[in-house]
Amino acid sequence: MRDFSELIGDLDFERLVVDETALHRLDPRIKLLGAIGLIFAVVSMIHPGIPLLIFLLTLIVSVAIGIPLNTTLKRLIAPLTIAIVVFIVVLFTYGGEEILTVFHGISIHREGLNLGVLIFVRLVASISILNIFIATTPIQDTLSAMKWFRVPPIFVDLMGMMIRYVHLLSKEGVRMHRAQQARCGFSDRLSYLAKMRNIGLLGGALLLRAFSRGECVYLAMLSRGYRADSRIVKKSRPISLKEILLGSFIILSSFLLVILDRMIGEI
Repeated sequence: MRDFSELIGDLDFERLVVDETALHRLDPRIKLLGAIGLIFAVVSMIHPGIPLLIFLLTLIVSVAIGIPLNTTLKRLIAPLTIAIVVFIVVLFTYGGEEILTVFHGISIHREGLNLGVLIFVRLVASISILNIFIATTPIQDTLSAMKWFRVPPIFVDLMGMMIRYVHLLSKEGVRMHRAQQARCGFSDRLSYLAKMRNIGLLGGALLLRAFSRGECVYLAMLSRGYRADSRIVKKSRPISLKEILLGSFIILSSFLLVILDRMIGEI
């Protein structure tokens, strides 16, 4: 089992945004638009081949821009767990005409297998696209891009605060976990249920601390004149013609990939 502090370390979204590759320097509005376009294309596809290819390409791009492969794979652990659960549920619950096999009295249909694989690769490809976007775009630039696209200010403010306090509460959780370890809260002599109870106590204490800190921060913001129309993100710079053309190319490519996916089904 991985150490709790290592799991929290994977939540550091901006740890790799210090490089100076072309993708890092690209305008965040173009990257946000391209990421959304590619994700919409992936979830619109009805065959697993192209989403799987996109996933492999994202791994290659990640390595090419300096993101360690093990970091990329670590960030995929949680989404992969969810994707595997969804795959198993669809596999055993989705019916069809052709039965592949029977597992402990439960029929597994070809249609269920195909749909499960499709959903699995859609999830993995979409998360991989988001991973590249997060690893190459500072949070403040992302918020500015959302503001430029006329996302309601309340959502932009909430996202900025959530991301900030995910880091703070994660570090707080690491300190609490280490304190429990120092008091033999996860000793090998304890049973599995006792360890789970200690984790539950840690999570409950962290949740109460999050509510308390959130209330204090909100009151502090109000005392400093915060309002719904307050500007907490920087103003975006003008987009160059080259970046506009690149963004148009990404959106057009996303549409073409969906069309290609439909053409594969007709062959």
